[in-house]
Amino acid sequence: MALSIRYPRAAERAVRAAAAAAIACCAAASVAATPVSGDLAPVPTLEGHIADMAGVLSSDERISMERMLSDFEAQTGHQLAVLIVSELQGERIEDLSLRAAQIWHQDSPGWDNGILVTLSIGDRQVRIDIGKSMEKYINDSVATMIINEQMVPAFRHGAYAAGLHAGILRLMAEARHPHPR
Repeated sequence: MALSIRYPRAAERAVRAAAAAAIACCAAASVAATPVSGDLAPVPTLEGHIADMAGVLSSDERISMERMLSDFEAQTGHQLAVLIVSELQGERIEDLSLRAAQIWHQDSPGWDNGILVTLSIGDRQVRIDIGKSMEKYINDSVATMIINEQMVPAFRHGAYAAGLHAGILRLMAEARHPHPR
């Protein structure tokens, strides 16, 4: 299960306001393929829980989030990782996110018990991938709400750390309690 949402810049909000509801409803739908131009960007080595290739997090923000994610994993056994890139370079966010999950899964058995948040700053896109074992905790509608309510409002104002922090807190809260199907 995975969700991707492209979020607008503050200046584009009025133009895209009507489309926001449609985006939320169709977030799980497949996005048309975008041809990849040139080579694919390499997936970084995951050291800890955060790979910030765009350099948007300050040292203190990164340390705070890493501590929060490490504590969460120690308490629950669930893994939560964050990949931040400057741009997708023609690759779909779905493809980059899945490549990262596959590569990081090789180094971390049990990844199907995890969550991957992928954020592309320049492309204004965010995606949440949920491992199969996590689907009893977080479904498509919950992930869509987390993106739309916790993350995107902050991202629209360039507050990437605040949006990630809010989204991660909500993901962690949801991942502590299974939801009935």
